[in-house]
Amino acid sequence: MSTASDTPTAAIDVPTRRARWLSEREFTEVLSLSQFLPGPNIINVAIIVGNRFRGPLGSLAASVGLMLMPFIMVLVLAALYARFADIERVRGATIGVSAAATGLIIAMGFRMARPMRRIPW
Repeated sequence: MSTASDTPTAAIDVPTRRARWLSEREFTEVLSLSQFLPGPNIINVAIIVGNRFRGPLGSLAASVGLMLMPFIMVLVLAALYARFADIERVRGATIGVSAAATGLIIAMGFRMARPMRRIPW
């Protein structure tokens, strides 16, 4: 399961380290292609990897699987936030979550840069 704040980290860890579907270099190539294509990069990565293993149905399953749980979580959290937004601790928690998400994005950048050191220019 992935949330919006950990999606970038999971996008690297799941296909390269946990499931070992792709090497880090292959993942970097897939990500480069996904940046060229229109749409969100992470969805493009899911579509490309899903297509590689199961064709069009794999692409559909990967993209729906990537988006469904975070979508449900956002709906639930939005309803809770609308009800409890005036509480000071809720505001503080929101700031903390924002800082954590920023840290995860920076960590992903470092992980993506690591394989690039080995590529001769």
